[in-house]
Amino acid sequence: MPPPTISQLIARHAPTEGKQPLSGDVTGICYICALPTEQGQRRPPSDVFTAWAACAQGDVLCPDCAATLNYRDVRMFSWLATEEAFRVNGRGDRDWLWDVLGDPPEPPYGLYISKGGQKQGWISGVRQVATSRATIPVLTDWTDRPVMLRRADWETYAPLVVTLRAKGVSKQALMTGDYTANQWAKAIRDDYADALRQAQQYAGDPRWEIVCYASRKPDDSGDTAEPKPVATGTGGAYRPLGLDLPGR
Repeated sequence: MPPPTISQLIARHAPTEGKQPLSGDVTGICYICALPTEQGQRRPPSDVFTAWAACAQGDVLCPDCAATLNYRDVRMFSWLATEEAFRVNGRGDRDWLWDVLGDPPEPPYGLYISKGGQKQGWISGVRQVATSRATIPVLTDWTDRPVMLRRADWETYAPLVVTLRAKGVSKQALMTGDYTANQWAKAIRDDYADALRQAQQYAGDPRWEIVCYASRKPDDSGDTAEPKPVATGTGGAYRPLGLDLPGR
């Protein structure tokens, strides 16, 4: 059996009613997920839909994709979708992206990271559901395709991100590689300039950007400022991370 689509994972957790009908009676191919349906509708998702460039060749909107597009949280937040639950990074349930990248759930699952909360960036990877824990197809709203984050990438990037975040380097600076003269002076004085140079070489790589974006800010005490310990290796039992918390 093929893995589900992103919209099939989310639709089971989405609201069952919307401003427009979520199912119809037209047979065709869905222009979002490219799967056949007998319950399609010949309509756009909304009057202001702008993500046509990411859509497939189809002629109808299927019920699962209609329900997913109708679910505002899908556009507004970063999220993790599994067969059991849909978890958003918001509304009092934050800072868990790092844990999921280091210790992903059992497949199938879909992971989406949104910076702006305005785009339906998941559409370009609607068929890219994770089928293993060794490689995560991360969907984002700033890349035009899924980013394949391998375990080896995580084990390379995460310790460096932990080190530099603990020194007070912001995730934005890490993502762009743009550091001020004061930041360089502090790095030289505190003996982590080599780490900063290494991080600068990774800037612009979407895999690096994802790990940086998921990192936690330093704690208020000004001490270690470290996220939770980095998980390494491919073994270990999966911890559900509270997937039954409110978020839908």
